Amino acid sequence: MVMSANYVYHADGSLEIHMSDGSVMVYAAGNDDGTPGRLISYETPEHDVYSRYDDQNQPGHVDFDGGGSGDYIRHTDGTVSFHALPEGYTVVFADTDGDGEIDDVIRYTTKAGDVYSDYDDQGNPGHVDFHDHTSGDYTYFPDGTVAFHSIEEGYTAVFADRDHDGEADDIVSMTTKGGDVYSDYDDQGNPGHVEFANDTWGDYTYLSDGKVLFTTNADGGYTILLDDLDGDGEVDDIVTQSMHNGDVYSDFDHLGKPHHVEFGDHTP
Repeated sequence: MVMSANYVYHADGSLEIHMSDGSVMVYAAGNDDGTPGRLISYETPEHDVYSRYDDQNQPGHVDFDGGGSGDYIRHTDGTVSFHALPEGYTVVFADTDGDGEIDDVIRYTTKAGDVYSDYDDQGNPGHVDFHDHTSGDYTYFPDGTVAFHSIEEGYTAVFADRDHDGEADDIVSMTTKGGDVYSDYDDQGNPGHVEFANDTWGDYTYLSDGKVLFTTNADGGYTILLDDLDGDGEVDDIVTQSMHNGDVYSDFDHLGKPHHVEFGDHTP
């Protein structure tokens, strides 16, 4: 592609160069040897505008065409921090692959204060320290799934890109610290099956009215109907419990104790 440019000279000595690709560079008044002064601003063909250049021609600020902006801080160890506005996150870059470009993420801090680190060469974090003082480690598998292990809480969750949106953020399984394994998750993040560490199992059915049926082979087998009776946002209050022999318990109190039972036909 052949490039061309138009020059605009201003009375203050500054110079604008309009490139044929749509980019625009603005330089300060020229030097005594006839060369342009330092770079003041650079507008990309996409209309992002970089400014506040230092004496190394490195920008200190950017205003994005789609809205938002950011500030750059260059550190003595060669790393560069980028703080995004108004999102509030901060990314630290370094040249970890030795290609001469400071474009490899080494740390990412969210507005809330969660800190992601130990990035691999694909830009994936290996560790996170959450602002609530918990932390976790990530493991990336060849099949595209990702495991997250919570250090303090002890559980491990495995994620995949089940909805094909390019993000491995759909939960596939979760193993608790005690060894219970939840699986068969739906698109709402609800498990359909659990294998307990004591060799019993259970299946979940999610009803249209928000209630949940849980069927298990424990204690000979029973089914419980759960609802959010206390309004805490969790469907974990027992409404009824139907035993394998036909007995149905109901009128459960807040401690999970039934106050009524309808006995089934126990005739042999």
